[in-house]
Amino acid sequence: MTLSTAPKYFCFVLMPFDLSFNDVYQLGIKQACADADAYCERVDEQFYEERILDRIYNQIAKSDLIIADMTGRNPNVFYEVGYAHGLDKPAILLTHDANDIPFDLKHFSHIIYGDSISKLRHELVARVKWFMTQSRQPSRGEFPIDLYLDRENLALGNAIQVVAEGRFPSAEVTIENTGTCMLGEEAFKVAVLCGELFPKCTTSGAMDTHGVRSTCLPDGKFLHVLPPISQLFPGEYTTCSFVLLGARGMILPTTFDVMIRVFTDAGIRDFPLKFQCSTKAP
Repeated sequence: MTLSTAPKYFCFVLMPFDLSFNDVYQLGIKQACADADAYCERVDEQFYEERILDRIYNQIAKSDLIIADMTGRNPNVFYEVGYAHGLDKPAILLTHDANDIPFDLKHFSHIIYGDSISKLRHELVARVKWFMTQSRQPSRGEFPIDLYLDRENLALGNAIQVVAEGRFPSAEVTIENTGTCMLGEEAFKVAVLCGELFPKCTTSGAMDTHGVRSTCLPDGKFLHVLPPISQLFPGEYTTCSFVLLGARGMILPTTFDVMIRVFTDAGIRDFPLKFQCSTKAP
């Protein structure tokens, strides 16, 4: 067995220093980071000689990910989150009450946990793992493609597509060439990575899967590579659609996640997309 000497992914936590937050931190945030094989700390757990604000600046700069509890609209937490955003640090915002996240910040990845620490832990594990995966992929500045669902950038991790009752899951995704070079048909490929419920995929409403290359992966998931997309000039947009196919009459879970995987010469990047099943037909 080969042991890695690389430091663990470091999550720095910003939250009010109040006893009422201890369970949220110890049982929710800290355990979620441990479950994701990441390391997290608050500044009050550290030993240092400089001023506390200087220490916070230092740790924000060194962190791989910021986790911030916005509950109560604490001014210190808001200030520190603003500093982290100024450094372009990825951040996950948490709150007991949705109203504590201002409108201007709602487009950032966030979790509303209410009174459930178990919900916080479960959702935070998935978010931290996703950010860890993204850190090993090309950065947005290096990667020439962004994906959108309606106006929601999939890279932020908040995009939700509603599935009408009795329908197969489907989505139309907008593709943007953010690079400075034209992308030809062979320069990139778009694929859908999903669970075992959907062994087939099509680009139309029909059951014909012509043009889609589907592969069952060793972990039981399916990778559906969509047909080539026309060339894109810098700054140009296009769309691609897909429908995930399963057995007729299958019962879908209330929510489930897929990844839109983009392959380019610059590397591979995964964009998360959540499906949510509606109880009413359109």
